[in-house]
Amino acid sequence: MDLQQLSEYTDGWNGPRSLGANAESFRLAGRFAQLIQDNASLRISPTIFAIGTAALEITNGDCKLLIEFAPNGDLAVNVDTPVDQLDYDLVGFNGSAIPEELRRFL
Repeated sequence: MDLQQLSEYTDGWNGPRSLGANAESFRLAGRFAQLIQDNASLRISPTIFAIGTAALEITNGDCKLLIEFAPNGDLAVNVDTPVDQLDYDLVGFNGSAIPEELRRFL
């Protein structure tokens, strides 16, 4: 499944309380994916959460990131490496640049 297909989900897609895809969340996830698309070592798997937000699961060797894109530009990030588990709450992602805190993992 790709971001475009997921962005077409409507209310109730995963039961009566699930919300349809949030257009701004999916736009930001798409911009992030474009920013990292040239890195052939990354495996990117998009998903949608029941609240309608887009998320990307990104695997880079032994490092795994899960990034949820809030419509206001906030990112909720979980990073799992062989030696650490990190959580970041980043604000202000507008789709123009990869946040500095994430560059080392990508």
